[in-house]
Amino acid sequence: MGKPNPKDLFRGLDAKAAPKVSTAEQPETTAKASQVSTQRQRSRQGKKVVTYYLDPEPFMQLKVLAAKTGVTVQELNLEALNLLFERHQVSRIAR
Repeated sequence: MGKPNPKDLFRGLDAKAAPKVSTAEQPETTAKASQVSTQRQRSRQGKKVVTYYLDPEPFMQLKVLAAKTGVTVQELNLEALNLLFERHQVSRIAR
């Protein structure tokens, strides 16, 4: 017996798992689904995402520093950003 093709493992699963909705209920359900998918946590509302890549060593160093100090990686990054702003003589406004 050969190894199963990973593409075939989940074929049709979404359609089978989705609840059956009558056409009369569909517009309301669609509106709710789109509303839920666009909601964000209050702490993230009005904010933008910044992503950057680190090599494994500084990444681990950052995580260890967060664990040792009891400060989140988010808070450490905001502190670093404010220090960068200060160095370039612009307002320290990151929060």
